[in-house]
Amino acid sequence: MARYSYHGPVQHISIAVGQIKGPEGEMQSEFKDVALIPDAEPVELPSDSPVVVGMLDAKLLQEVDDPAPAKPATRSAKKG
Repeated sequence: MARYSYHGPVQHISIAVGQIKGPEGEMQSEFKDVALIPDAEPVELPSDSPVVVGMLDAKLLQEVDDPAPAKPATRSAKKG
């Protein structure tokens, strides 16, 4: 999955991310609920999804090339 930044109104979507076997052995789509919020952390979405392709064409999503930023380790400094 690729990472995307979002540029549009706040919205929540459910997007198909794969398939799993159902209780009776039939294949079922597996969905991921995603909150799309402008200027938030990039979200991982399947690049082959027609929904993602449409949002890219509409300039609502932009692929992020850089890897996820590493969070710096914080230490509490005790002064006393």
